[in-house]
Amino acid sequence: MNAKPLTRSLLLAFSLPAAVQGFTHTAAGQLLTGVYAKHFGLSLGALGTAVLLCKMFDAITDPLIGLWSDAHRRRGGWRRTWVVSGSLLAAAALWFLFRPPAGVGIIYFTVWYLLVYLGWTIAEIPYRAWSVELTQDYQQRTRIAVWMFTTALGGSIVVFMVPMAGPLLGFAKTQEVTPTTLSVLALITAVATPVLCAIAVRRAPEGPAIDQATNESPSELWRSIAGNRPLLILTGLFLLYSFASGMVQGVLFLYVDVYLGLSEYLAPILLITGPMAVIATPVWGWLCGRYEKHRAWAAAILGQAIAVGLMGLIVPGEAALIPIAILTAMNFFFGAAAGVAMPAILGDVVDYGTLRFGRERAGVYYSFYTLMQKSISGAGIAAGMFIIAYFGFDATSHHQTQSGVFGLKLAYAYLPAVIALAIVLPMLRFPIDRRQHGRIIQVLRRRGATARLAN
Repeated sequence: MNAKPLTRSLLLAFSLPAAVQGFTHTAAGQLLTGVYAKHFGLSLGALGTAVLLCKMFDAITDPLIGLWSDAHRRRGGWRRTWVVSGSLLAAAALWFLFRPPAGVGIIYFTVWYLLVYLGWTIAEIPYRAWSVELTQDYQQRTRIAVWMFTTALGGSIVVFMVPMAGPLLGFAKTQEVTPTTLSVLALITAVATPVLCAIAVRRAPEGPAIDQATNESPSELWRSIAGNRPLLILTGLFLLYSFASGMVQGVLFLYVDVYLGLSEYLAPILLITGPMAVIATPVWGWLCGRYEKHRAWAAAILGQAIAVGLMGLIVPGEAALIPIAILTAMNFFFGAAAGVAMPAILGDVVDYGTLRFGRERAGVYYSFYTLMQKSISGAGIAAGMFIIAYFGFDATSHHQTQSGVFGLKLAYAYLPAVIALAIVLPMLRFPIDRRQHGRIIQVLRRRGATARLAN
């Protein structure tokens, strides 16, 4: 594995599938359930149950895809095969999910939502494992994470350009997010997915071949997971972080559109504040290199906790526009650290596991990352739906009870802020830093040199 700097053209090509992932995750995570509740009349409880069911399925498929993609790679197969096939499956399922028929019900939503998550799983776990195999260098991995997260953010921003373009292009009369908005998002997904994946496959190389053709017993696999203390710590902290982020993400549409009464301003708010994350990404990349990845991320989580908690104090009406925009921008700025730090830290954890257990398990370890990113954040979305439904929030009404408002604020602001605060101190104590990782790589390189001499 080469420690030479990766070229910008290679990094751009490799990161293009992340743009599709950012686009589709944002559209499905931040808009979909709200539109189905407000415009199609599906109950919040039913939507929460459907989302939770899909996450339970995801919890099974994520580690399996990690195992199978690792086994396929050891037999000389390509990670890119998984990336393309999974991306196309997700795009096909999203076409139906974003273009529901008249009288759509919860069964239709659940089936296509499940297939979307299956496609994401098939694509994203091997994609992250592929990113680890491009380089072993501590700083280069941060660069890869910065590029992947930046392009994902670019895809996310395009989502909010669509409703704003509606009146200009004539497919909508207002800038509100409606079923027509979803139809346009479906078309963009169908076109962009094969094009961007084809560029990545053509331009970005696979990592070096993995010379590990022997099969692995279930007990060995279990030891490589249960015995990897940094993996368990990172997974536990990211689980909490993803759950809290999912709650905020899933309730955002209802909080801004229905409660604050800013339906016309939802897309402009997110379009204006979203680029803050793009601006912040290289900043966090530099901070991760300067002050260690885990320490920079801990500081960012603290900032997110403050920004999200303050959102619960905003009063509805047009006067809410400026404070919600400022706090959303802050949340995007601090949230960008997770997209840079988490995958880069996990790459170091993969090296630790290779050193200790004698086998690279990038696919398996990154299945934990995608499980937290998709399934646990999805569980957070479901939990948010359950909470606001329990307290009586009505997505179809402009007049809410005091209890309903409290439940909405609890799910959108107060509970996520408390969870985030609980993560900060343990993250500061994460056991792998730059010096420790350097020692790991030195030993792995000596092992590789010894093996080559023996052959």
